[in-house]
Amino acid sequence: MRIRTKLILGYISVSILVALIGMVTYQTLDDIEKEFDEVIHEMIPVIETLEELQIRALQIVSSSFGFGLIATELRNNEGIANAEQALEEERQELPISSYYQTLKQMEDLAAEHSPEYDDFMSEIKPQGEKLIQLSQQLVEMKEKGVTGVEILEIEEKLEGQAKTFLSKVDSVVSHEKEEAHEISEDLHSDILEALQRFFMITAITFLVAITLGIVISQTIAKPIMYLTKATAEIAKAKFDTRVEVSSDDEVGELAQSFNQMAEDLSRTTVSKTYFESIVNSMNSSLMVLTAEGIIKEVNETTCYFLGYHADELLGQSYEMVIDKDQFFQESMIDSLSFLGFTNNVEIIYLTKDGEKMTVMFSGSTITDVDGQIGGYVCVAQNITDLHRPEAKKKQT
Repeated sequence: MRIRTKLILGYISVSILVALIGMVTYQTLDDIEKEFDEVIHEMIPVIETLEELQIRALQIVSSSFGFGLIATELRNNEGIANAEQALEEERQELPISSYYQTLKQMEDLAAEHSPEYDDFMSEIKPQGEKLIQLSQQLVEMKEKGVTGVEILEIEEKLEGQAKTFLSKVDSVVSHEKEEAHEISEDLHSDILEALQRFFMITAITFLVAITLGIVISQTIAKPIMYLTKATAEIAKAKFDTRVEVSSDDEVGELAQSFNQMAEDLSRTTVSKTYFESIVNSMNSSLMVLTAEGIIKEVNETTCYFLGYHADELLGQSYEMVIDKDQFFQESMIDSLSFLGFTNNVEIIYLTKDGEKMTVMFSGSTITDVDGQIGGYVCVAQNITDLHRPEAKKKQT
């Protein structure tokens, strides 16, 4: 699987989990909102209608008690005929019709929302009818001018009936309010439960996202770590180093390319140790110079001939090992640069002790791919012993 595909799948997985969180949370809150709307739609109109029913009953009672005062005042001020007409108008203004309208609203709500209101209506309707009958009886008696004990008895009965009626309605209102409070508590619990689910799913999503991140990073980083270690081994000339190809993504392709590179190097590259063994086994002196004539490499034979340690020669100018009295010292670099090589030229090397050593010198330039001189290779064979017999002959 490609790395890009892994990352895309990881992002998609996290996105799906986040979407699930949103859907679950939205659905839960939507259910709570619907339930709350149902409660409001059902209970609030019922409570308002019941309270309005109480108001209508109180208006009937108060109007009935006030009717007698109005009747007495009208008879004393306007005469019998006008008083009768005024009393009839006052009777028509009693809020009995409003009571029946409110009662009808309550019956409709009971039929629409819950049958449990039927029992209440079966109790409240007779009480309301009795209240209206007593109210009308009181009005008729006051209209006739009845006074004394009879009026007091009716008024007491009306007051008692009003208390009974209001008590019945109050019980239902209190019940509805308690039920509304319980439902509110349930809704609060549902909201807390929804929040708990939300946080739980969020925590799970967070853990899943971390796990996916770790897994994906491991599938990418671990092979790269192995490649880094293997590269360090290759740098140490351990060309048999290989890495395991455990995936078919870009990292797996990189591992295959690395193994192929190591295989090619193992077939075509001579190890540094092997090269150094060849150089150090030479009987001739070997020096590698930079383009400026600075000693860069020497073999063991050079150190043996000149009496230096390698560290004493490296980084020094080639002039320290060539006799300054000879002409070739000044022209050696120029000659190599101009001709590109020099073969079998006798020159004098100077040892560390200042002794002169005759050598057969050969040299060649080192060029880069652009043909620019990057340094020089100098090989010298010690021929001092060949010149000693000739020196003795000259002395004799």
